[in-house]
Amino acid sequence: MRSGELDGYDAVFLSPHKFVGGPGSPGILVMNRALYRLAGAPPSTCGGGTVAYVNGFSDAVSRSAGHHNLEPN
Repeated sequence: MRSGELDGYDAVFLSPHKFVGGPGSPGILVMNRALYRLAGAPPSTCGGGTVAYVNGFSDAVSRSAGHHNLEPN
């Protein structure tokens, strides 16, 4: 994974339930061992930003997320 390098990853999440024969299987999180040492540390950056509002009946996508003219699925 080459964590710490400019093009490296700290963690990768796999979704095998999307593959043939995979429905019902759990997701897999592969992460750098150094991340385990940070278990009690607060987040260093804020993530997200694509959703502006969510409740049990509706949601709204943030306009700053770069997604404009979205149509429902």
